[in-house]
Amino acid sequence: YIEIGSENKPMLRFISPLFDLIKISFFIVYFRPSIVHLNPSLNTKAIIRDSLFALIARVFGVKLIVFFRGWNVNNQWLFETFLLKKLTKILLLADRYLVLNTTVEKYLIAKKVNPSNISRATTVIPDSYSMSDIYIEQSISKEKIRLLFLGRVVVEKGLYELVSSMKKLHGKATLTIVGDGDAWNDLYDEIRQDNKLNAMINIKHSITG
Repeated sequence: YIEIGSENKPMLRFISPLFDLIKISFFIVYFRPSIVHLNPSLNTKAIIRDSLFALIARVFGVKLIVFFRGWNVNNQWLFETFLLKKLTKILLLADRYLVLNTTVEKYLIAKKVNPSNISRATTVIPDSYSMSDIYIEQSISKEKIRLLFLGRVVVEKGLYELVSSMKKLHGKATLTIVGDGDAWNDLYDEIRQDNKLNAMINIKHSITG
């Protein structure tokens, strides 16, 4: 696992992309991996960055897996525009793709990706894991179920649904939310204004170290 970027070090934000390229090159040379696995979302910074990572992997003859975890149809131009498509095309030449929905799958196939090289993935907990099963297992214990969310505090992460569902647990669980994002202030206010939620949920800014 290679950590990239310097969100917590603003002074390094201009040189960190170059440092990241040097870092991934070093790791490939030093550890000799058989596969490089990239997880881009479809935004300009991520696609350009991961296209360069993919190019480095190809230069060293390493197989490439691309997991498109996020997709924005409005940003498909990143694969179309003349100035970028020479670079971003490298992401359309991977050995294997993981996708979350048919939109991405159809787009890749339209770009001449072999359908047999595309696999469906999910970031959703299967329906077979129900809270009722957890209650049965925990019924002999008086301890509350402790839930933890670590990640970006944004609407897309389903945090409002998670907070709303806590009301149905009737004090049987506690939730700690750790992270930063656009929805932090609104989510914090919603929790603090509801006595039941306030007693069950603790929300913090991101923690490092």
